[in-house]
Amino acid sequence: MSNVAQIAKREIEDLQAEGIQPTFKEMVWLNDLGKKVEEPRARVDYALAGVPVKCGNVTLWPCSIASGTWFDDTACVLFKTELMQNYCLAYAMANARNPDIDWEALASYHDARKAVNSWVLRCRCTSHELKAAVDRIAPQLFAPHPVEAIKQDPNAMPIDVVTDLVAGTGLPVEYWESKTRGLAERCWCAVMKQQAEGRIDSEAYDKMVYQEAMHQFMLAAAAIRKDRSNG
Repeated sequence: MSNVAQIAKREIEDLQAEGIQPTFKEMVWLNDLGKKVEEPRARVDYALAGVPVKCGNVTLWPCSIASGTWFDDTACVLFKTELMQNYCLAYAMANARNPDIDWEALASYHDARKAVNSWVLRCRCTSHELKAAVDRIAPQLFAPHPVEAIKQDPNAMPIDVVTDLVAGTGLPVEYWESKTRGLAERCWCAVMKQQAEGRIDSEAYDKMVYQEAMHQFMLAAAAIRKDRSNG
């Protein structure tokens, strides 16, 4: 295909690295959705959505709100060894954008260990390589918040940004929990600004358009993987 969206090209390469060969129809599907992500109206600071790191046949992303909460509140409580916690963090990163993962279902020692170990066995990389990839992602999880207002007033950001975002945008809880906390916080600031000023912020709208386009793209990629796993 000519004029391939870069995000579609990377996703197709990731699928092929996992042993999945997308059909021509699937590649066109990913490309069409990828162009919507990359079109000028929807182009935003990609760093807010997170920069991925490849490791063998897996791709790690900064944790989403949901996967990060699972790691902090469940995995770190269930598992005390450094190796297992590293595996859990890598699992949370690798599946941060996977809509098929039910993080609440991984609340027990048995279920969490089974899911993580099964994933680790499918990784074509060593534990040291996986740890190095996690370490490359980690700085993104703790980067300073980009919004000046939040820098000046750390207490301005509520602990639960999701509730405000659901009320302010109409998008479901699952949508926002699949995003990185940095991105959710940036959108929260935009929504609060709109509500305070009683107007639509064009920059905020661009971000919402981008997020919806990215959401649809990731759903399509997940659907292709699910189709192969069922086949």
